[in-house]
Amino acid sequence: MRRRFVRTIFVVLAASALLASAGAVSVSAADYPREVKQSFQKSCVKAAKSGGVSGAKAEAYCRAALNCIQDKLSFKRFKQLTQNGNFASNKKVKACIKKASAKLE
Repeated sequence: MRRRFVRTIFVVLAASALLASAGAVSVSAADYPREVKQSFQKSCVKAAKSGGVSGAKAEAYCRAALNCIQDKLSFKRFKQLTQNGNFASNKKVKACIKKASAKLE
C-alpha cells in the first residue's frame, strides 16, 4: 500500500510542476508542449529518486507515466484535473500509474 501511495506521489508532484510551467505556454487542447513534458519528467524523476528509486528505473517509470497520461488525457483535461485537485483520483491517471509502476519492479 505504501509503495502505491509513493508511486502516486511521484506523478502528482510532476503533474503539479507540469501545470505550473504550462502557464506561459499557448497550445491547443490536445498538445503537450515540449517544455511541459521536460518539466514533468524532471520533477517526476526527482520525486522518485527522493523516494529511493534508482535513476534508470525513475526515468523509465516517469517516461511511461507521461506517455500514458498523454495518450489518455488531452492537455486541456490534464490542466482541469490538476487545477481541481482531482488528478490523482482520476481513473485514467490511476491506470497510467499502475501501468508505469511495472517499470519499478
